[in-house]
Amino acid sequence: MFQGGEEDDHPYVRVLETPAPERPLLARYLQPISWGGIGFASAFVFNLFARKPPLAGIQRHIALGGIGWVAGLYINKWIESNSAERDAVLKHYIQLHPEDFPVPERKKYSEILQPWSPLR
Repeated sequence: MFQGGEEDDHPYVRVLETPAPERPLLARYLQPISWGGIGFASAFVFNLFARKPPLAGIQRHIALGGIGWVAGLYINKWIESNSAERDAVLKHYIQLHPEDFPVPERKKYSEILQPWSPLR
């Protein structure tokens, strides 16, 4: 384990501890809208195979769209919780094994780029 607060000094741990920016509106509601649309469209497909008018039984369209919306919200929540759990596991592993994650030395571009002379 680390002694004296060294875990805060490691750059990889600092990256994992930075708070994520707020997700844009489209990203927050893309899953629910998509799954709601799939639920709504599945009622159309059911009516197509049953040889009924497309909007026959509109209550089925509304119910399946609502079920799809709720499924999309649940999928969003599941994805976020899995991401948070993965980040926590990575942070814990980095804290337990700092020797596997050496701090990269900073270089300037002048040290990386090689001299260039154009061929004309």
